Amino acid sequence: MKKRNILIIILFFAFALTLFGQDFSSGRIYSAQGNDFVILSKGKRILYSADRLNEGTITLERGDIFQTGPQSTAEIQFGNNGPFVKIVENSSIGFNDSKTSQSVLTLNLLYGRVRVKNPVQEPVVNINSNNGLVEIKKGDAGIDYIIRNDTMTRQSGGGASSPVLYVSNLSGETTVYPSNNGAAASNLPQLLVHEGETVSVEFVSSLSYVERKPLENSTISFWKIYDFSAVPGSSAGVAAGAPSIDVPLPSNIKEIPNTPLSAEGPSAKSISKTKNRVIVAGLLFCLGGLALEGASLYYQSVGDETMTYFYGMSGAFTSGIGVLTLFGALGNNPK
Repeated sequence: MKKRNILIIILFFAFALTLFGQDFSSGRIYSAQGNDFVILSKGKRILYSADRLNEGTITLERGDIFQTGPQSTAEIQFGNNGPFVKIVENSSIGFNDSKTSQSVLTLNLLYGRVRVKNPVQEPVVNINSNNGLVEIKKGDAGIDYIIRNDTMTRQSGGGASSPVLYVSNLSGETTVYPSNNGAAASNLPQLLVHEGETVSVEFVSSLSYVERKPLENSTISFWKIYDFSAVPGSSAGVAAGAPSIDVPLPSNIKEIPNTPLSAEGPSAKSISKTKNRVIVAGLLFCLGGLALEGASLYYQSVGDETMTYFYGMSGAFTSGIGVLTLFGALGNNPK
């Protein structure tokens, strides 16, 4: 009887250690598509093929950096039950080398787009960037840290454009802590990203701009295409609707990957361009009217009343159109 009780106690502790003491010190790359993968580890740059990664024997250790090139995506699992991280093409993510508690998994998004699916309460997943820290508890979120061609923000003094952090909550609990240069900004509150929302954070010099808006259809479509695939050896996939091997990558999808998530959409820019054209047209009309008025004065000096009247009326009419055009353009400010 005593041996039986001891055996039960040992089994109980083994189960508890499995449940509450998972090892998150490394991440297993279990799925890959494409042909351009690099791991930077301990000063070495190692190239991998998709076939090698799909064997499921390559792990990402603390301090390592994993990069995907064009036409390449990969999926990583930490621990036995998650969390899962999907990295799309042209992205780079590092495994934080600082030792943290088992309740926190910290990754550094250097650039690109990733999706994080955390099916358990612990560990909490932290995604770091210079624009902020993203905390994913039990949830599913898409995170972009890139420079959009149509939302480029110039630093003061004409410096390089600054990247923008976009956090899209697909489900569950996601929080953003805006920061500058990796340091949390104490004067900015934490931002809870509700389901179906996107929060963006960008910095220009020392100023931060935070915007909250509904999740765009293009972003939803993108992450539906790049859902998680099934984990080899598991009876159930990470998520329903896993993509097939021939799913097009972002560079082949013209409608989805570069759709702006910014406050100023294409319509505002097109209105601004049209306004500038109208102003130029108004100025040209005014100059033309002045030229006609000058011709009228010339014919008046030589005593030709007919031509004086003709050029005078034409000049007044043309100048009037120019003035009205300018007033209309200057008074029409796109919101």
